[in-house]
Amino acid sequence: MEHQPPARLRFGAIALGLSAFLLMLFPLIRPFFALDVFEPERTIAAASPAFASMLWVGSHFLAMLGFVLLLGGLLALYAIHASSETERRAFHGLAWGTAGIALVLPAFGVETYTMPIIGKAYLEGATGLASVIPRTYRGPMTVLLLLGLTLLAVGAFNFAIAIRRGGQLPAWAGFVFAVGLALWVPLFPRLVRIVDGLLIGLGGIPLAWSLWRRADASSSRSTTHQSLHEKGAAMNDIGQSPETPTSGEVHPRRRFFKRAAIATAIAGLTAGIGFKAFAQGGGPWHGPHGGFWSASLDPATMDQRLDRMLKHLYVEIDATDAQKQLLAPIVKAAAADLLPLRTQMRDARRQAVTLLAQEHVDRAALEALRAQQVQLAEQGSKRITQALADVADVLTVDQKKQLAARLDRWHGRRG
Repeated sequence: MEHQPPARLRFGAIALGLSAFLLMLFPLIRPFFALDVFEPERTIAAASPAFASMLWVGSHFLAMLGFVLLLGGLLALYAIHASSETERRAFHGLAWGTAGIALVLPAFGVETYTMPIIGKAYLEGATGLASVIPRTYRGPMTVLLLLGLTLLAVGAFNFAIAIRRGGQLPAWAGFVFAVGLALWVPLFPRLVRIVDGLLIGLGGIPLAWSLWRRADASSSRSTTHQSLHEKGAAMNDIGQSPETPTSGEVHPRRRFFKRAAIATAIAGLTAGIGFKAFAQGGGPWHGPHGGFWSASLDPATMDQRLDRMLKHLYVEIDATDAQKQLLAPIVKAAAADLLPLRTQMRDARRQAVTLLAQEHVDRAALEALRAQQVQLAEQGSKRITQALADVADVLTVDQKKQLAARLDRWHGRRG
């Protein structure tokens, strides 16, 4: 079995432990208020003191840090299982978990940076702000947040199954941690949120401690392996050849980094969808016709936008005529395949808002909607990955580097 570097496992253990602690602390210190999207005037009057408080901003910053650290914890949990029979299950946990976190974090951005400004403005006497409440909490932010939490729950339970079958970490802690993440729903009342935070801490901190102990054990094995390697070198000096590792023994390490990169790409693409919805959604700062979730995007309009995008791309990478002939069909075919998924996701958002607005929540219908969204996310990620691979086959090495540098600069400006 391939052993991961102890230093990386220790880093992952620290990240997981701190993440569990911060997510446990969040509901204990954040201010709560009665949220009723159908009574915006009353809600904003009750919520503004909470929005404007330092505890609101500080607690949400800590929760954001907790989710960022959780990414490192998930990577460490995958690394533990990377070369075992449970690798496939752990990879599913990593992929779904990172995609979920990518959708959860933008909602924290709204509540951390935007809502305090609105709360302070209301307390200072500004009027006409009540409509922000339903437009925010009944808009795409809530839908994508719930979708992200669903994906995170799917990833957490995949890890729980891998932990139970792998036998390297305490199965009870993995299950409790998964339950805590699955119940991390903002719609629940304060008492439930506090109990849920305690479940996250109760499961996540023992998992982190077990990871740390595994790192110590891995360090001891690494020392033993080094001693055997030195002994083999000495035997080689006197004419004997030590056993050489087979290619299969280094394969798990390569597979780990390859799959981790794929999971990161999926998370990045998912985050792009989330930020697009928040930036262009039907909120108070945008017109009625703009937005990812608004009016249908007809094929002709989509084709025009793709042509403009491709022209910019050709200039950036200095594409040849032959490359242009290959790239355009790849991108347009992928967009044509993804357009129906976009429509279905928009329809699902409307269904979710309708279901959540009912007097009695239909949990069976919500579960069916969740399962449908998970399937749509899987289809979309597969199609995007295929398109990216096809585009990469067309570009030269220098063009790939140039495009990657451009994307880095773009993400840097976007924060």
